[in-house]
Amino acid sequence: MLHEHRSLEESIASEFVVYRHPNYSISYRYYNWCTLNAKPYVEIAPQIKYASVVMDLCDTSDEGFSAETGYEILHFILDQSLKPRSMFSVGPKWVSAYVSVQSADAVAKFLYRRAMDEGIIFSQDELFKRYFARYEEFGNFLDGKSAFMRINAEVRPSELARLRTKKFWQSLLL
Repeated sequence: MLHEHRSLEESIASEFVVYRHPNYSISYRYYNWCTLNAKPYVEIAPQIKYASVVMDLCDTSDEGFSAETGYEILHFILDQSLKPRSMFSVGPKWVSAYVSVQSADAVAKFLYRRAMDEGIIFSQDELFKRYFARYEEFGNFLDGKSAFMRINAEVRPSELARLRTKKFWQSLLL
């Protein structure tokens, strides 16, 4: 059973934060810690049967996941027990889904590990250096090129079947 984290240290040790609405203070503190320490931010907000699991890399990655890893994450999410008719999202720097409370911990750990293993997480200093290098090369501060478009979908059998096809994934590659 997931229990709400009471301290920043508990979240750091878990490699994700567990909080319940409306207690966002631990979530904000952990997000800031992740940004300052070059770690992926992953949160779990449990409800009765399902939990929202979110990974946000917007302040710690400029390009996000590769297409290969994105495809792996999409299929990992599709293999979970998802909340019917809920929305989920898989993108280069953002993943969110309502999964069963029993699997939320494993989903959070999987997402954290994939981000760390891919080597896409940077400190604020490293990100600024990357942005300034792009500015010198291209004349703007844009993020790096993402490998694929973010998917936002509703959990419905017909939609899930379509998302599982390689043809659909190929249409998202940039």
